[in-house]
Formats: sequence, C-alpha cells, structure tokens
Amino acid sequence: MKLAATFVIFICVKYIDGRSWFKDSKKENGRLKEQQKACSKAPFVGVCHPLNEAWYYDKNKNSCKMLSRGTCAGGNNLFPTMKRCMKSCIPLTPNNSPMCLQRPVIGSCAPVIVSWFYDE
Repeated sequence: MKLAATFVIFICVKYIDGRSWFKDSKKENGRLKEQQKACSKAPFVGVCHPLNEAWYYDKNKNSCKMLSRGTCAGGNNLFPTMKRCMKSCIPLTPNNSPMCLQRPVIGSCAPVIVSWFYDE
C-alpha cells in the first residue's frame, strides 16, 4: 500500500511538472530552430570601420594634416594624433624616418576582423 501511494504521488508530480517541461521544451526547440537559421546564413561582409581621427605628414606643406572623419586609410604615414605626427616628421631632416615621405593610402577598406560562420 505504501508503495502504491508513493507511486501515485510520483505520477501526479510528474504529470504537473511534465506540463511545464513540455512548454519549456517547445521554447527550447524554437530557440534551436532560430539558431540553426542564423547559423546557415552566409557571413556579412561590410566596409571597414572609418577612422575617427588620423593625421598624415604633407611633405609639400611641411606640416601634419588631419584626414577627414570617416575616411578609410592605411599605410605608414598615418598617425593617431597630431602630436605623434609632428614628433615623427617635423622638422623633416634626412635623419627622420622615411615613412614621413610616403603618401597615406586612402580608399575603401576591407574589414580587418576575423569572422567565422557555420558551414553545413
């Protein structure tokens, strides 16, 4: 009798909990399906993040100039601050670094972010 009562209580608890487990499993299945959809899409490839502030040395004017905000640029003649540009390139003497004589490379940029995607 004691065993039968324990069994009945166990069944009732399982029934009550089973309903909530069933609802949670539906939510979990929905999340998994959404994840699978996201994982099967091709990766997004966009343009580079534009520079907020960058400076380059203009040898014709013997001064440092700021690039326009939003410009994508690269190369050695590119400095994060005017102070760094001036320290590296002004006054321009034969002892200064040759990178100051190079023109900055300005144009569209490819993203420099390593990205991964799921391939089925």
